[in-house]
Amino acid sequence: MTMGDHYQSLSFVDVTAEQAPAIADSAIAHLVGRGIVAAERTHCVLSNDTGHAPGPHYALALANTEDAANDDLRELSACGVGVDLERHVAVGWNDSVTCPHCGWSDPLEEPDGEMRPIWERVSDALSDWWDGGSGEMPCPSCGKAVRLNDWQGDFQATWAVSHLTLTFWNWPLLAEAFVEDLGRTLAYRVRHTGRKL
Repeated sequence: MTMGDHYQSLSFVDVTAEQAPAIADSAIAHLVGRGIVAAERTHCVLSNDTGHAPGPHYALALANTEDAANDDLRELSACGVGVDLERHVAVGWNDSVTCPHCGWSDPLEEPDGEMRPIWERVSDALSDWWDGGSGEMPCPSCGKAVRLNDWQGDFQATWAVSHLTLTFWNWPLLAEAFVEDLGRTLAYRVRHTGRKL
């Protein structure tokens, strides 16, 4: 890993463990077909696994296509797209949580970087999901149970839990339209997270 590596994850949140391999194959085939990633698997991700290097048209996936012209992505050792077919928790941008039922909202972090009390509840729900539970968290205001993947919008989310995650290593910001299109094409909801290591 080089200093400054970052990743973005696309988590297919409604895919079951049984469906994950077939949906992963369809997702990669779609990306290969558009020239966004290469078909062959190489050592281009930050793990012992192999991934798919950026294809000739990877800029189609970017929020700012000019980033591809000014970017040295393909020169990095970690520049590919990895596929994770196991129970996975992806974390990303710190934000607030908003209840989809009553609209209650609370930031996860204080201005000084200290985590707020709501984060402990989120962390417990993430641990519950990781251990095989539902991962639901009741809203502190209305008391209704909310699935972890329903607390925020799906683009630049703070977290996602899934059985299928595509991880884009060191890519410039992905386009929201690209993420939505991938979800529509495969008929599954996709949450986008990202983080700098």
